Amino acid sequence: MAERTPFMRLRGLEIHYGPVRALSGVDLDIHEGSIHAIIGENGAGKSTLLKAIAGVQTPTEGQIEIRGTPVLFSSALDAQCAGISCIFQEMSLVPDLSVAENILLSNPPIRFGVINRSAQRAQVASLLERVGAGDLNPDTMVRDLPLSRRQLVEIAKGLARDPKLLIFDESTSALTNSDTRRILDLARQLRDEGMAILYVSHRMGEIRELADACSVFRSGRKVASFETHSRNDLQIVEMMLGRSVASSFPALAPLKPSDPIVEIDQLSWDGVLKNVQVSAQPGEVVGLGGLDGQGQHELLLALFGTLKGT
Repeated sequence: MAERTPFMRLRGLEIHYGPVRALSGVDLDIHEGSIHAIIGENGAGKSTLLKAIAGVQTPTEGQIEIRGTPVLFSSALDAQCAGISCIFQEMSLVPDLSVAENILLSNPPIRFGVINRSAQRAQVASLLERVGAGDLNPDTMVRDLPLSRRQLVEIAKGLARDPKLLIFDESTSALTNSDTRRILDLARQLRDEGMAILYVSHRMGEIRELADACSVFRSGRKVASFETHSRNDLQIVEMMLGRSVASSFPALAPLKPSDPIVEIDQLSWDGVLKNVQVSAQPGEVVGLGGLDGQGQHELLLALFGTLKGT
């Protein structure tokens, strides 16, 4: 059986910034009906690769093909016209426009030479429902939305262009667990409908669950491409690092038992902090994780003594 032609093929792709090679000799095939994860450390070349694919950055050398035909993107609009939509980590929403105006900013429905507002709201409501944000009012101003809701609007904006290749660039990094689950389900649905998807994330659990194939990047080069299930997490991380995990992170000597420097027990404040328990030992780093507005800031203020009524 003949190998099917990929939707996009990169051959010898290079991007130079003066003497610095941000990408070097990258070959990559991206197929329709498949989710392809791009993984690597910060600075590995992932974002530069996405910018080349999305028409934001013109390659210095090499070739991009769409369904076997060489193309040269001189702008992001060229890439969009070729069926490529990228949801970048840095959001491109206009705060002083509504959700509907942002999502259909480049292609609003027109009637009698003006924007058809009712058709715009109906189209946007359908897109919001598709990304799991059907509760959002299309007339809401983007500046009034929390970060997680803005990210969903950004994803709906990417789908509005009816892409053949959709790129997720750390698109779940600011989302709650429930919103992340909706996006993962959406990505699988789009793949099953025949769309090609590039997925960039540092969350190995998401990649393991979602991606059909992975490509690992390091220092501007593609190290390897493989089916996701053919490598375990340790093997993938060592490809990203270029060395063994054991040599990079040697075992630490155990801390000697001692009394905590600080203990927080059953701390509550104004419905924001609810029975919080934290302790910190000498020589220990305690991390506070969570999305913005989940109480971490208030916990530190309480510990510093600036909150009243704790």
